[in-house]
Amino acid sequence: MNIFASRMVLIGLTSLLIIAPFVLWGVLYVAVRKWSLNLRPLIARFRAFRWVAWSCGVLLIVGCLAGGHYPWSYAIAVATFSAGLTFPESWLKRQYAPIDSIA
Repeated sequence: MNIFASRMVLIGLTSLLIIAPFVLWGVLYVAVRKWSLNLRPLIARFRAFRWVAWSCGVLLIVGCLAGGHYPWSYAIAVATFSAGLTFPESWLKRQYAPIDSIA
């Protein structure tokens, strides 16, 4: 049995990649509210991780176009995961905005 052809694996992995940014956002929110952590250094790391995820999604799409033997859903799920990371990243940017930029 090919693990990448299993529908349950496909559904589970794509669901996990789509939901993961929102779970991460919730964890960051709880960490800031409950423990008063300074998460400002994570802003740059989020941007880098988002671009790495986006690059992986593009490579998977190119692999599908080149005759890959895996479903398109994986490539779309990774690209969606990358786009979903913009929500917690923008929340962190607003949370730790410089005081001069708040109008």
